[in-house]
Amino acid sequence: MDLCIHVAAKTRLATLLVIALLIGSTSIAQTPLPEADLSFEIELNPPEPIAAGTVGEYTITMFNAGPEPATPGVRTSAVPEGLVFVGLRDDTCFFVVTDFSRPPPLPPFFVYGVSTINLLPAGESIQCSGNYFLSADFEGSLEITWTIGNISGGLTGPMTDPNDSNNTQRTVFGIPLPTAVPAIGPVAVTTVVLLIITFTANFLRRR
Repeated sequence: MDLCIHVAAKTRLATLLVIALLIGSTSIAQTPLPEADLSFEIELNPPEPIAAGTVGEYTITMFNAGPEPATPGVRTSAVPEGLVFVGLRDDTCFFVVTDFSRPPPLPPFFVYGVSTINLLPAGESIQCSGNYFLSADFEGSLEITWTIGNISGGLTGPMTDPNDSNNTQRTVFGIPLPTAVPAIGPVAVTTVVLLIITFTANFLRRR
């Protein structure tokens, strides 16, 4: 009898512990993450795309509309070889290049990132600047997509952005190749001449 009571007591205790854990995990899951509405602007100098073999400047301005402070960072989409970014390091901005090597014949690419070093309070902004360079053998133009977000594991931990409509921007580097104009072949020229002769004959006949 005592054994049965002891086992029953242990069973009730285990049940209570499971219920407590479930309630605790539910409470944690329902706890909303802090929010920060992050946005940014990119300015290129010169504003128009530069030719290969030249150097340009960029300025990234990151904004935090709150309501919480954040550690914003901006990263690019995949950037191929031939376009190089160099950040002007100071005590407010951090720049990082992540290389991705792929097996041949796929060419390697990298992702460029710019972030704040310190916490950016709500209602404030910060500027990070640098240079970009197009190698002399770079051909055509390239569109890069930039995206802003709170740095995972940064000074604030995980956060959400209540407005993701202002989180991306696109910039074009390089000069587009000229569009080839198709040449008019002899058949097309003959057709045009015949049309002109026919039109002229009909016009004179009516007169």
